[in-house]
Amino acid sequence: MKRSIALLLAFIAVSVFGQTHAPRQITGREDTILAKVRAMGLPVVEINTVNREFPHYYSIDAPEGCYGHSITGATKVPGRVTISLGDSLMFDSGEYEEDVSGMRVNIRGNYTARMPKKPYKVKLEKKNDMLRRGDVRFYDKNWLLLTTQDIKADVGSKVAEMLGMPFVAAFEHVNLIFNGEYKGNYLLMESVRRNTDCRINISKEGYLFEYDPYFWNEDVAVPSDILESYVQYTFKYPDQDEITEEQIEQFSEMIHRVESSVLDGSYPEYVNVLSFATWLLAHDLLGFKDWRGCNYFLTKYDYSDTTKVEMPCLWDFDSVMPDTTDWFANQWFTKHNYFVFRFLFNNPNQAFLKEYVRLYDELAPTFFDEMDAWLEDLRHSELAQPMEQAIVLDSIRWKEARKPFDESIEYAHKWFAWRKKWIDQHIVEYRQMIIPTGIDVVLEGRDIFGEGNAPVYNLQGQRLSRPQKGINIRNRRKVVVRDNR
Repeated sequence: MKRSIALLLAFIAVSVFGQTHAPRQITGREDTILAKVRAMGLPVVEINTVNREFPHYYSIDAPEGCYGHSITGATKVPGRVTISLGDSLMFDSGEYEEDVSGMRVNIRGNYTARMPKKPYKVKLEKKNDMLRRGDVRFYDKNWLLLTTQDIKADVGSKVAEMLGMPFVAAFEHVNLIFNGEYKGNYLLMESVRRNTDCRINISKEGYLFEYDPYFWNEDVAVPSDILESYVQYTFKYPDQDEITEEQIEQFSEMIHRVESSVLDGSYPEYVNVLSFATWLLAHDLLGFKDWRGCNYFLTKYDYSDTTKVEMPCLWDFDSVMPDTTDWFANQWFTKHNYFVFRFLFNNPNQAFLKEYVRLYDELAPTFFDEMDAWLEDLRHSELAQPMEQAIVLDSIRWKEARKPFDESIEYAHKWFAWRKKWIDQHIVEYRQMIIPTGIDVVLEGRDIFGEGNAPVYNLQGQRLSRPQKGINIRNRRKVVVRDNR
């Protein structure tokens, strides 16, 4: 059986791969080969565009003072998209007719768009659920076809689910055929988008925004007051071509309040501490390499003073579970990022630090055993054999070695065993940072500033220019001042 599969894949590689993007007719022989690809056991997404046109784009580099490279001028090509499994047609957008049927497809992404294997965005002309869950709540126009690396998205999504994150993007593994050409193994996936029924739940007066290193390629961006200048806030909702000057001003005021609060310790009034701690713990469990501002999505349900900023989801799992010899794997995400967490972890108001430690202590007794059991279920699931074949096929198509499905399962087991040991050893540092509930030192007011230049705070986290009578905080210890003269 394995020899037959290998011969089939080699035949497909010789016969189909290496085709150019020039429009052409599919020969009978190629059609037969692609029929065999369709029979491999994964859903097959087929995109056929008007005049067999492929989308294109232009690459651009970051301006001075910023980093990265991105794309611009991405064309949106109209056409039809279908999904089938074997001989069964499971989804059909219909032929393209503006606002009625069909879809438009374009290349998306920043760094990944420059890779030979391209990620795509599919926008349906009429809302539907491309994942076919049988519920109109899941209807949306916007869907993604993302390049995949073994089971990283499966593992990352499972962690997000186990931590109870508000939005875990649904997806399935598929094979993609684009204008008759096999393009590889992809994730057909929901996008990060406002949809109160099934994706990001915010009101029409709310914000879905990103702390974004690619702000320089957007029309609207709002700078931070306290963070690096080469990352700014950009908007996912409202759309950039619809946002008003008044909304930008309101948003800027809100960001100023939030960032000020993480400096003076009043942040629990403005941010959902549990949400921020959950997002960060997920990154530390998975060992994300994205630490310079990528994929930080945030929301505020509306503009009222009663709602707080939250971090609702994880995104882009390509960099999770790095090799344990990698520098990234041996660092806390919290210590090497460029967002507000460095202020929250070293804040006189220890609400965030305590929540982070509490979450891990609550999670650890069962999380790793549950993850091992889930990985074994995945190993023996109906997905295993089709994915094993699809990974081999994708490797041949793009001439890039991919980790086999079973080997990915084994590596994930080893990763979480190693990660548990590593975090258990290092979280002691965070526990030691927590100020005990008792009184550590009793000093006269004139003595509290007597040791170096360590700042002094009140119980609200506000920095003091002089000691106040009662309880003060210095060097993470509570200090009673009997006399503030």
